[in-house]
Amino acid sequence: MKILIIGSQGFIGSNALDYFTSRGHECWGCGVAEDTGNAYYFQVDRYVPDYNNIFKLQKFDVCINASGSPGIGFSIEHPHDDFRMNVNNPYALLNALRQYGTGCKFINLSSAAVYGNPLTLPIKEEDRLQPISPYGYHKMIAEQLVLEFHHIYNLHTCSFRIFSAYGPGIKKQLLWDIYNKAIAS
Repeated sequence: MKILIIGSQGFIGSNALDYFTSRGHECWGCGVAEDTGNAYYFQVDRYVPDYNNIFKLQKFDVCINASGSPGIGFSIEHPHDDFRMNVNNPYALLNALRQYGTGCKFINLSSAAVYGNPLTLPIKEEDRLQPISPYGYHKMIAEQLVLEFHHIYNLHTCSFRIFSAYGPGIKKQLLWDIYNKAIAS
């Protein structure tokens, strides 16, 4: 299988790239990093990414969108940048797939932030979406775009809501940070 991972330099994207490559898939990365030393890498502009040429040059079976802003705190301080990363970029990807990505399946990585502060636990997929941050709203809008391109343009799409990603190489994790502060004092 030929897989393109957008945001391949981030925590989830880099782990997905390693995972699928180790299982024999032909994997390509994409992001804003200037030089990764990898011939299977596409660099895009941070503010106006052009995905059209990528899908004109290569045909992929799957495109995984692991790109986006770093989270809620960033979205509150930089709502415009968060919107650009979590709404404009997925739209540009979906539109490029609509035009040039014939048959490519699209997986969008979303967030549990779309639920806000749920009244009951555990959260179920069908629970009401009630985001309380720009990040949550923008991820919800991106999910709606994914559905739009599925229903109107018949793209094969889905969104996965990530709750709490953790593992080797993670740079920030709220509960881990609190734990380390607690044992330090």
